[in-house]
Amino acid sequence: MRALLLLFSLSLSACASFESGDLPYTREWPQASAAAPLAVSVEGLPEKFDAGWRRVITRTLRDSGRFAAVTAAADAQRVATLKIEVAHRRQPLWTSRIWMASCAFSLGVIPARAFHEFDVRAEVLDPRGRSLGVITRHVESSTWIGWVFVFAMPFAGVGMSGMVADTARSIVGEAANSGWL
Repeated sequence: MRALLLLFSLSLSACASFESGDLPYTREWPQASAAAPLAVSVEGLPEKFDAGWRRVITRTLRDSGRFAAVTAAADAQRVATLKIEVAHRRQPLWTSRIWMASCAFSLGVIPARAFHEFDVRAEVLDPRGRSLGVITRHVESSTWIGWVFVFAMPFAGVGMSGMVADTARSIVGEAANSGWL
């Protein structure tokens, strides 16, 4: 009976992610259409985030309808380029271990927390490779894990992929308003 109760309580565990940072609200999305293609380059992320960020940014820009095509920077020749460099910081490992241990010992009653910060620097380059402008953003993701968060799921943020999409929208919106794209 105890094993069944333990299995039931562990099955109620969930995680909820929330974003914060300096992302201005993007009023108009998708952006107004433009005929030019765009090359996108994403650099500086650890391997566990790299593919996800690259995929979400490319999909967000492709779905915006603003660009004729969105390609990887290595494939592009003579098109505008959006070069994105991301610096990633996370909470110290010892803090993370304390959170996870308290969550495990309390069987999920005390939630665990993972915290990531991203400093994003996006540079818009013309087809000749000259810099048109630079946009910087600071975004944060906080993920809480525990069984009580099954009740918080309807109120949870958009998660990591939503944060990346919001960042891409914010950057493209500012670049379009500045006349760089």
